[in-house]
Amino acid sequence: MKLNLFILISALMMTPKVFAYSACVGETYQGKIVIVEIITDGPLAKAQSGVVTVAEAGVGKYTYQLKQEEIAQYFEGGDTNTAMVGLAAYQAGNNPVWIMYRGINYHGDLVAVLRDPARVKQPGNEMRVWRGPGYPADQQSQFTDVICNFSLEQ
Repeated sequence: MKLNLFILISALMMTPKVFAYSACVGETYQGKIVIVEIITDGPLAKAQSGVVTVAEAGVGKYTYQLKQEEIAQYFEGGDTNTAMVGLAAYQAGNNPVWIMYRGINYHGDLVAVLRDPARVKQPGNEMRVWRGPGYPADQQSQFTDVICNFSLEQ
């Protein structure tokens, strides 16, 4: 038993530290842009934090944080061409941020890519995001045209 525990702890200590970054972007019909960024760090690739950025005409641009303990469920994966991102988070325990994405791993300026009329839309992806501080939990935007980027550094 002690030997198994020693082997497990040794294996965890030898696991390389991994840093991953995911960003997903959606736009409402009214032109509101929402960007959700998640950072994972460490050998177990646990989500460390997130930032939600909302750019709304007439309101301006604002952000709010997602703390590690507010991220209930998270997974990411992919390579240069494909990305998979899943997120269930509740800012302040009540305000939802939710992503389900599997598709092309986009690179560069994600807002410009999202707005590119030549881009082929990918069905089956969704993102639901709370509007932000000062708004009730039911003030949300839901997106079915979502694009994401996933990058991994070891």
